[in-house]
Amino acid sequence: MRRPLLALLATTAALLAAVSCAQPHYHRPSIRIVSPTDGATINSQSLFLTVQVENFTLVPTLTQGIGEPYKGHWHLYADGAPLASVFTTSATISAIPIGTHVFAVELANENETPVSGAPPQFVTVTIPSGAPGVQIVNVNDNQLVNSSSLEMPLTVDNFTLVSPTAGTANVAGTGHYQVHFDSLDSPAFDSDWIPGYTLTGLDPTTQVESGNAIFDVWVALANNDGTLVDPPVFDHRHIIVPTSAPRLTLLSPADGAVVGSSFTIALSTVNFTMVDFSGSPADSAGQGHYHVLVDSSDLGPAFQNTSSGWTAGGSGAHRVRVELRSNTDQPLSTTVAARARVTVP
Repeated sequence: MRRPLLALLATTAALLAAVSCAQPHYHRPSIRIVSPTDGATINSQSLFLTVQVENFTLVPTLTQGIGEPYKGHWHLYADGAPLASVFTTSATISAIPIGTHVFAVELANENETPVSGAPPQFVTVTIPSGAPGVQIVNVNDNQLVNSSSLEMPLTVDNFTLVSPTAGTANVAGTGHYQVHFDSLDSPAFDSDWIPGYTLTGLDPTTQVESGNAIFDVWVALANNDGTLVDPPVFDHRHIIVPTSAPRLTLLSPADGAVVGSSFTIALSTVNFTMVDFSGSPADSAGQGHYHVLVDSSDLGPAFQNTSSGWTAGGSGAHRVRVELRSNTDQPLSTTVAARARVTVP
């Protein structure tokens, strides 16, 4: 006996519903730009770009194989050119030229192929004429630095660098810069107001990974009162410092110290041995002496950890710098330096 058509359809619908419930239900992955908003004008040559990802897991892995479904990262583009592969929900962009730019984001599988069915998203941003900018030059991202210091010159646009001692009242377009580790939310490690900056005091033993330490170094423009310029104006680099790197610490004078016209140098070194070069010792890695410079004038060499009689010059602000040298009186292949800003009454 044939079953009524309506009953048969009802039974089929119930079976399909049961099968549907028994199988996992996948939604199509997607990505969208949360900030900046489309059409925004940002008075800075740098910006944070954040995204929201749905039905897709961001993982810090790449593979030459197929990879796991619904896992991967996203690609960032600026005016059609690839900028970076990103494994978190935010990316930083610095040194953006003045003008209007189109930024794009696109989901990618672990093997770098685009995620099917997840179209790229776009945002148009304008950097107006006169927007301030700062850029770290001559330092590559993930650069290996065999030293406790790093020459980190800066270029600054549409912003006047002045000493914070000039006053605490904020003046638009005027201030100094701050140096941070890890993020702009961390306390400032240092601040300065000259473009030829030297980062000192890098100690790889504080965060060792496979014999190296990775530092995420940020530079950001700041107002006279020490607050960051809004919107943020920044640049940053990842650098790698091996634990075997020679390290130099200037113990005296301290940064900000008041000294007499004649002062004493006290320092300590790690992975470097002081040698009296007057006996013409053979050049050997990991040993040598140091030179003392005041306001870029080389006052000469010394080989003892404590030395006296250095002349700072007349009253006012001065910069003391100590640099390690080889037994042949040559700068090391990677500069190892320490510094202090001092005042003579």
